[in-house]
Amino acid sequence: MGAGIMLSALLVPLLLRQGLVFTWGALGLLAVAATLIVAFLMPASTIPAAPKGEVAGKISLPVLLLIIAYAGSALGFVPHMLFWASFVAIGLHRGVAAGAQVSAWLGVAAAIGPPILGRVADRFGFLATMSTGFAVMSAAVALPLVNDSTLALDISAVGVGVIALGSVMLASGALAGMVPANRLAASWGMATMVYAVMQTLVAAGFSTLYHVTGRFSPLFATGAVALLFCAALVRLAGRR
Repeated sequence: MGAGIMLSALLVPLLLRQGLVFTWGALGLLAVAATLIVAFLMPASTIPAAPKGEVAGKISLPVLLLIIAYAGSALGFVPHMLFWASFVAIGLHRGVAAGAQVSAWLGVAAAIGPPILGRVADRFGFLATMSTGFAVMSAAVALPLVNDSTLALDISAVGVGVIALGSVMLASGALAGMVPANRLAASWGMATMVYAVMQTLVAAGFSTLYHVTGRFSPLFATGAVALLFCAALVRLAGRR
């Protein structure tokens, strides 16, 4: 995903020189090509049958808190994922090139986030790293509200990119230590499904909020507050 964000940040300004229709058409062809490549290269897989007599266990409170926190973090990621380039290009009146630049930083950070946070989690634990990461991401999301300099915008993009994509690895690693091996796939599947639904709802809700207010600041403020709440939930999950 990080490489995709970075590539789009570099390509879109160049494609826009040929017109909006050409840009959307080219992006559509790239998406189809990427899908076909993955479809042909992906190895065949089989789904093993569940052991007879196995009864699915109830979700424990710590696991539930972790899933809620992971899904809730979508509130903090959507402002940068969906509105970041527009905020810089339109909201700050700095043009498409400036919007592409900060998006490129977001993509670079998203690409390097998982390995960096993986090293940190090896030392401090998945839950502690995730909780602290959400707090740091909250500060990064809120930063444009108080400082819109180029340096501050780049720092914000890097902070969000590293934590948002790294949190996927952190959540899966935390779950691996909280549920039995035979229930890990189901628990992680539930977490990713809830996150995807939440991300969709947040994107629609934030789009409506921007349409009503015409301002980007409520999006970043809401995302920052939500991430602090998510950090508290993860910390609470680690204490139970």
